[in-house]
Amino acid sequence: MSDPQSQLAAPASPPNLLLAAMVAAGPIAMSIYVPALPLIGADLGAAEHQVELTVTLYFIVFAVGQLLIGPMSDSWGRKRMALIGITAYAIGGLTSALAPDITVLMAGRMVQAFGGAAGVVLARTILKDVHDGDRMAQALARVVMISAIAPIIAPAVGGFISEHYGWRSTLFLLVALSLVIMTAIVFKLPETAPKDDADRSFSGYLKVYLGLLRNVPFLSYNVHASLFSVTYFGFLTGMPLILTATIGLGTAAFGAWYTVIPVSYLLGNALASRMVRLTGMRRVLFFGTFISTGGVAVMVALSIVLTPSAPIFFIPAMAMAFGHGMGMPNVTALAMTHVPTRAGTAVAAMGAVQMTSASIGSAIVSAFDGSTAWPVLITMMLAQGAASLMVVRSVLRGHSWR
Repeated sequence: MSDPQSQLAAPASPPNLLLAAMVAAGPIAMSIYVPALPLIGADLGAAEHQVELTVTLYFIVFAVGQLLIGPMSDSWGRKRMALIGITAYAIGGLTSALAPDITVLMAGRMVQAFGGAAGVVLARTILKDVHDGDRMAQALARVVMISAIAPIIAPAVGGFISEHYGWRSTLFLLVALSLVIMTAIVFKLPETAPKDDADRSFSGYLKVYLGLLRNVPFLSYNVHASLFSVTYFGFLTGMPLILTATIGLGTAAFGAWYTVIPVSYLLGNALASRMVRLTGMRRVLFFGTFISTGGVAVMVALSIVLTPSAPIFFIPAMAMAFGHGMGMPNVTALAMTHVPTRAGTAVAAMGAVQMTSASIGSAIVSAFDGSTAWPVLITMMLAQGAASLMVVRSVLRGHSWR
């Protein structure tokens, strides 16, 4: 393996932009799609729970796929797996765009989710290959900031295109995106996987996963990140249908309102990138956790005293997303500092647990009929409350805020 420093690129270099695109592909496929859920049900003659199942299945495959992609990238290399992933993303997007019924749409979205999972795993793994500790947290925050730009635009674009040109148009747009990323991977992505003598057999990877289950610090940070995922994706899955049913909010309007969420996340990332150099990763994570929990608490309080409206949900959600933007890069980097080898497998395990948690949160809110926001609010409050309790427990046990 060449010196890792030789593989590092300047923050504004094309490889960093490519990593951001790889990270963004999966979230874009969700955020551009969610505003169209009511239209999809009407067009395909599908029940509400069937349409929401396309979201839940996406999360499940996103999670399970990471468990496969991580070890495969350790064995086959990052670049080869990146090409396999983006090809799956394109095929899944095209299948979904041409789907004649809800069953084919579910299948296409599952294939697309596998491709989206590859981008997230590989981008984080490549950062781990070339950075350590605080530098990884800073690099991850920068990449996430860049990658957040597209999801900021995607909901509004998805809502507008779906309302004026049909929901299938958004999926064709994702296919075009995948072709651009595929070309960039071929010409711009270097191979960063370390070459070592580790056991590459199935039993070898099973031992690695079992070892991670015994790695208490890694598991603790993983649970913390998973609680963030439950909160965010519970909101994302439940709110479109709730706001349509309760206040008649249109698809384009929801997409426009939703843009404040990734904008807030982006601002949290920007602050985290600066704060981590001064205060350390743990303190930034703690502050981000309390800010996001406060946002959810305000949302619950406003829901008690005011009639339902878009502002009482989305304005507090800005604080939630801002806190998540501060916390997620740091909780990821903190977890990875406790796994010195097999970065691809460790990142895959962390991502799989997070997305499994997200699918559970999505499934919980999807089990209700959408006539009230309380199932979503209760799910979010329980998840954020648990994350805050983890911080309090850590402080009470005397762990350093650095």
